[in-house]
Amino acid sequence: MGNECTRQYVCKEGEAINPLAQAFYFDACMNKAAGVTDSILQCIQQATDIWDKLRTATTKPQLVSLESEQDRGALKAAQLAWIAWRDKMAAALLAFDGGGNLSTLSTNFFIMEETQLQADRLKVQP
Repeated sequence: MGNECTRQYVCKEGEAINPLAQAFYFDACMNKAAGVTDSILQCIQQATDIWDKLRTATTKPQLVSLESEQDRGALKAAQLAWIAWRDKMAAALLAFDGGGNLSTLSTNFFIMEETQLQADRLKVQP
């Protein structure tokens, strides 16, 4: 599930882990879940939490790099709008899919992937 090669710069317990270690962690969790919906949801939630921490951590240097308060305010507002969009889109996808177990998995996976994409968008470029 997901694009393994984009899982990078993720931190766990304050230490950066490389892309392969992150992919292994998620894949290991999914393998251990053995198709049990609640266990799969826990894996997805753990990965989402990691990506959300990274998204938050990458926003801070971006805010510092912006020269004006107006630009910093725009970035903060954009982040809040993005969170609202992600959550509303997830609710819409759940409704479209009918709300069963597969819909719940699909919706939570969408949230994880979108959080990962947003963290990647905010990376400080060299």
